[in-house]
Amino acid sequence: MSQSSESNIERLRKRLNSNRQPASSRREGQLSASDTSSIRRRFDHDDPPEDLSRRPVEEEEDGSFLNKLLGWSALFFILAFGFAVFSVGLGGSGVSPDKVAIEVDGPASVSAGETADFTISVTNRNTVTLEAAELIIIYPGGTRQPSNTGESLRRSRETLGSIASDETIERTAEASLFGEQGEKKQLSFRLEYQVADSNAIFSVSDSYDVEVSESPLSLVIEAPGQVTTGEPFSLKVTVSSNATRSLSDVLLVARYPFGFVPQSVDPEASYRQYVWQLGDISPGAEREIEITGAFSDSNATAEQSFGFEAGTARVGDATEIGTLFASQATIVNLEEPFISVGVDLNISQDTRRDRLEIDGDLQWQSNLNTTARGGEITARLSGPGIDYSSISSNDGLYQSDQRALTWNSRTNSQLATISPGDSGEFRFQFATIDSQTLVEGNENPVVNLSISMQAQTPDSSSLPNPVTASLERTIKLPSIIELTADTLHEDGPFSNTGPTPPEVDERTTYTLHLSVSNTTNRITGAQFQAALPAYVEIAGNSAPSSSDFSYNEVSGRVTWRLGEITVGAGYTGAHQEIFIPVEITPNQNQVGQVLPLLEDLSITGQDSFTEAAVQITDIDPPTTVPDDLRSSGASGQVKR
Repeated sequence: MSQSSESNIERLRKRLNSNRQPASSRREGQLSASDTSSIRRRFDHDDPPEDLSRRPVEEEEDGSFLNKLLGWSALFFILAFGFAVFSVGLGGSGVSPDKVAIEVDGPASVSAGETADFTISVTNRNTVTLEAAELIIIYPGGTRQPSNTGESLRRSRETLGSIASDETIERTAEASLFGEQGEKKQLSFRLEYQVADSNAIFSVSDSYDVEVSESPLSLVIEAPGQVTTGEPFSLKVTVSSNATRSLSDVLLVARYPFGFVPQSVDPEASYRQYVWQLGDISPGAEREIEITGAFSDSNATAEQSFGFEAGTARVGDATEIGTLFASQATIVNLEEPFISVGVDLNISQDTRRDRLEIDGDLQWQSNLNTTARGGEITARLSGPGIDYSSISSNDGLYQSDQRALTWNSRTNSQLATISPGDSGEFRFQFATIDSQTLVEGNENPVVNLSISMQAQTPDSSSLPNPVTASLERTIKLPSIIELTADTLHEDGPFSNTGPTPPEVDERTTYTLHLSVSNTTNRITGAQFQAALPAYVEIAGNSAPSSSDFSYNEVSGRVTWRLGEITVGAGYTGAHQEIFIPVEITPNQNQVGQVLPLLEDLSITGQDSFTEAAVQITDIDPPTTVPDDLRSSGASGQVKR
């Protein structure tokens, strides 16, 4: 290679490697075609070569940015180093939370309800004084005041004041811890303090664990090991106090299994037959609760668990355990009965006879794997509201002296021989006494129904003889509500005008009198609604004038909000009533007609005893025929 070529290449290399060479000193080198293609392959793209004339400016800007970044980094390092030195100096000669110690001395375990003493030592190992120091103790759930176990203890705060360098201050705390046996309880301790020339609040924390070695209460459940579906049985729960002091406001909560229906509890439950407020229990004292019921669902699983919990109520909810003292469960084995009986009841109101009618559908079934004979079913009815003369059955025998219905092989051949899996149904009917008689001294009346069945099994079998089944039902009778809607023209609180009977194109006013009666159960949320026909208009305010009555001009509906209908209203007490003034102007097409003044009448509410919704729609509407005495015999047909 010639010297000239070498010098050219050397100058090009220097120019490429230079970061600050002026553009004017650059010279274009001469490259062969092969050299150019080699360079293109090296950069692996077809873009035009970079304009080298711009590189010194860009590289100069990049260098300036890097210099600034390095400068800021150095400044940040210096500040961080200074802060670290300051912190070390503060920790060495100032105050550090690590040099404040909280030590707690107390029992590792405690019997529930007993007073536990805790000694708290606070030591300041800093070289400066801790000022405005306060000790805060946070107690676990279920902690009570030692002087009054009925009062909860959640936290305490004690002022310690100043704590000098190397000084130790001791304080004691007392608490009654409650919980289930073996439960771990944790107390939290926090010291808050300040130092001179600072508004900051520093804190240091510690905790201490205590185990509840004995529950303050014990639960003992007595229950049969095996029960049969439909057969009543009883459980007895005994709540005993193990505490050394009186326990306040004790709550017992039962957890019933699926399909179990409690029939009676003694003593009476505080809430829905599964919550008892036992009140205060003295040391060594006991409370007993007896629950009687039966499994109504034959599809329930073979093993049923009854659970009970005792403790204090949750704040704001007296039906739930807040602090648990003890819990216990027992298993009852549910067996399928050899024979089973059931009953469905339908209760309806007979407005013509002013009474309730009850239709019963009795079902039976054999669960035996062998043949039984001589089946007999007996249904006994009792209750002050029954009209015993109304009891009947198409395929059973009623024995009035025993007030019982009987079905056997003499009344139905199906019961003579009962093969495995056989089943059948029998129907019966009865009614209540009339409303006037029923309401006298029979508030919240019930009908008791007792059904039993038996059948003879072969002597060679290991089965009991006879096999039996029984069923007890208590029927809550609903209240009977009646609404009467009368038309007044001569009587009532308003002076009515116009001809009666009404005449075409003549305005006639009437007074609608609505009165409600009720028999044995309190009705709540009662409301009357009806629609005014298009030819009827409201003629003024109701009497008594009240916001409980309203009229919607768009829909044409009237609403009377009765609220509560008392027991015996219209019988032993006054009716609930309202008077509504209306007017009509008949047209030619209505000649000869008796016109209704209300349509779509209904009254709704809820029976507070049966907890069932009440809806009465079979109500006769008032018409243009007056019902008052002074208009007796007047026609309501529209005249020309």
